[in-house]
Amino acid sequence: MDWRAFEQHIAHVAAMLEPEIEFGQPVGVVCADSAAFHVLVNALWRLGAGVVLIDRNWGPAIVSDLIRLVDCHRIYAPNTWQALGDAQAQILPFPHFPHFDTARCNFPKLKRPLPRHDTTALYATTSGTTDNPKCVAVTHGRIRSAYRVCLDARDLTQVSRAACLFEINSLGILGVCFLLPREIGAETKVYRSFSLSTISDTWGRVFEDGIDFVYLVPALVRLVRSVRLPTRPSRRVLAFCSAAPVTEGELRTLEARFEIEAYNIYGLTELSFAVFFGERSSNGGPSDSIGRAIGIEARLIDAVGADVKGPGRGELLIRGPMLSDGYLHNADATRRCWDAGWLRSGDLAERDEAERYFIRGRLKDVVLRGGYTYYLGELEHYLRRAPGVIDVCAFRGRDLPSGDELCVVAQVDRSVASADLFAWIEANMGRTKLPNSLCIWKRALPRNSNGKIQRSVLVDLHLSGQLVSESLE
Repeated sequence: MDWRAFEQHIAHVAAMLEPEIEFGQPVGVVCADSAAFHVLVNALWRLGAGVVLIDRNWGPAIVSDLIRLVDCHRIYAPNTWQALGDAQAQILPFPHFPHFDTARCNFPKLKRPLPRHDTTALYATTSGTTDNPKCVAVTHGRIRSAYRVCLDARDLTQVSRAACLFEINSLGILGVCFLLPREIGAETKVYRSFSLSTISDTWGRVFEDGIDFVYLVPALVRLVRSVRLPTRPSRRVLAFCSAAPVTEGELRTLEARFEIEAYNIYGLTELSFAVFFGERSSNGGPSDSIGRAIGIEARLIDAVGADVKGPGRGELLIRGPMLSDGYLHNADATRRCWDAGWLRSGDLAERDEAERYFIRGRLKDVVLRGGYTYYLGELEHYLRRAPGVIDVCAFRGRDLPSGDELCVVAQVDRSVASADLFAWIEANMGRTKLPNSLCIWKRALPRNSNGKIQRSVLVDLHLSGQLVSESLE
């Protein structure tokens, strides 16, 4: 579907729904990998409705709590979706496209004006969503502000074709794979969600199809390192990497094998989109830095809340025109995370002499053992370098006499035993970094709709005795 046809379909669906949808009304839309989903979302925006994004993999408890939170009474969903739970809402199918000759058909005129910049565009849940979701209202103006920051930080003028290698299930995927390309007039081609069995074919097609922009997460970067293409691609691809920092070494390996220029980016749902867009290293190669603060304000604070001056480490705080006002109907969570107009990210960051920022882990993701503080992100960072390891999640388990129980789950792609990884940690990180428990998995680690690993799921499995190593055939 070309842009003219897409815009015409949006206008016609908006005209169909105009008598039924009120300006400012929250309307649920279950995410789907289809043109009908994108047309519907844009048609609702044209009508001034606030779209409530619903991950189709959520269970009834999450969905029910979310639609009660935003007072949503109408949900558009694919025919197979059945996760409403006990909440009261009308479930409707995606509107069918009207049949017309797009080359000759005119755009229908709507009675209502265009939405204002302060009109809510999306109700989006933050990472770590549980059955008590935290939700922010993202306005049209804040989304556009975030994209302006992106375009000021990175040159996207040469991007004409973007790829989506993920299931659409959140503002993050929708924004970086579809809304940002649309902002610059680029098209998006949708591929099957990446997996160990499909990545070789999909990654080859990305280059065959002339894709010049792709969004990656750490697990995908590690999978494509093993892909063998018949010839080295000649078309340069710009890559944004997010969900967690990809190490400089991993990016260097990726760029050495493929014609890719990769950047670590950083954002949060509360900020509407990414707000840091990476940087190249001093020698022109990749870097694990998320870059400098461009178009936003950023600062670091220490454990007692004092500003960190110059180079140093601390919690990252951000403010800018893309920052939402707080969590919807959740004053306690808002007070914890918003501080006089600044968002407390909860991420431990480092700033160097050149004012470049680096994400070093989550402040709350620590284990206290034997009088020492262990950052879970550090263990994950290094253990991903071990042979055969695809991904890692470290977490706090039980309370032991020696302190917190340090647990690790490692996803591997070959026959790797727990003993092998214990030996690797001792040899490469030191004996004091050895976990109390290490589990080998052949499955992908559980992730939320923003692509972040769900530590809480693994904690529950561990505490209930259900977390056991799996042998690889």
